[in-house]
Formats: sequence, structure tokens, C-alpha cells
Amino acid sequence: EGLDDVSKLNFQFYPNPTNDLLSIKSNESAQFQLRDITGRFIRSISIIGNSEKSIYLFDLNPGVYLIGHSGFWQRLLVNGILINTEMKWVFYNNL
Repeated sequence: EGLDDVSKLNFQFYPNPTNDLLSIKSNESAQFQLRDITGRFIRSISIIGNSEKSIYLFDLNPGVYLIGHSGFWQRLLVNGILINTEMKWVFYNNL
């Protein structure tokens, strides 16, 4: 894919932070990846067409994860609370 192809993809994920269920909405078919903060692959999520998909994350440890497609990554906080805008995190189990 070229840069123009990547820029046409529009996706959203919510809620962020999340406890156990994440929804991903995309304007076209795409293969998303979930990685831990070190870049280790966790799982892939396929979206077909202009649709939305929900995935369960209850099996993940509390922490910061990355979700993305074609080299574009966004942070996802699982089982934690954002305590300020300087990217410092506090993690709680069983929120």
C-alpha cells in the first residue's frame, strides 16, 4: 500500500480506557493488529467492509497496548485509569 491508500482508512476504537470489551469501527475492510507496548504481537482483528466489530480483552493483563493498521498505531489502555495528560498510568485490576 502507498501512503495515499493508508490515509483513506478511517478507524475508531472505543472505549479507551477499556476494561474488557473493545469496539473497532472502520470505513473499509482492514486487518488490525493488537500489540503490547514492547511491540510483541498479541492478536489480529479483521474488519470486513464498512462495519464495526467488538472484541473481548478480558484475557489481557492491565497495561498499555497498541492497536493499528499499516504502520499507524494508537495507544489503548486496558484495565487502567488515565491520571493525567503526560501519559502516566495507574493500573487497577477488577475495575
